[in-house]
Amino acid sequence: FSTKQGDGWPELPMLHYLLARTAYQAGAYPVAMQAIHSALAAWPDESRWQELAAHIYLAQDAAAGLPDRAQAIRHLDQAVTLEPERAASCLALGQLYLEDGQLPRAIESLQQASQLDAAQPKVWIALAQAQYAAGELDQAAMSAERAIEGNPDPAEALLLRGRIALQTNNPRGALSR
Repeated sequence: FSTKQGDGWPELPMLHYLLARTAYQAGAYPVAMQAIHSALAAWPDESRWQELAAHIYLAQDAAAGLPDRAQAIRHLDQAVTLEPERAASCLALGQLYLEDGQLPRAIESLQQASQLDAAQPKVWIALAQAQYAAGELDQAAMSAERAIEGNPDPAEALLLRGRIALQTNNPRGALSR
C-alpha cells in the first residue's frame, strides 16, 4: 500500500500523520520524522501536526540528529500561530524559550498560556521561573503564588517563592514558604 500520488491512490496526509505518531510513540524517530514531514508537506496548516513535529525534534536520538531544539521551536511557534488558543502549545513553546534563555519570548508565550488555562499550576510555575530569571520579582512572586494555589504538589513553587522572598529582603516570607 502506497500513500503517494501516482500509484493509483490519492495522497493521504492523515495516514502519514498517524504513522508519525505511532513511530514516535514506538521510539522510531527517523520514521516518525519522515512521516511527519510528508504529512506537513500536504497540510502545513495543521497545528497538532506541527506540535507532533516539535516533539519528534525534541526526542533523544543522536543517530537521527536529535534533539534539534531550533526545529522544535520553529514547529511549536507555527503550532501557536495556527492555534493560538491551545494552552499546551503555548506552554511547551514558553518552556523551550525559557530553557534557551530567551526570556521575553518565554514570558510572552507563558502569559498567553496562563490566560488560556489559569487553573494549570505548571503554567504558573513556568511563568514564575521566567519572570524570576528576567528579574521581574514582583510578577514572579504573584505567579508563584498562583502556582501554589490548588496545587497538590506545590514544592517547586514554594521553593521559588522562598527564593523570591529572600531576594526581596523578606526572610520571614521565605521562612513561611
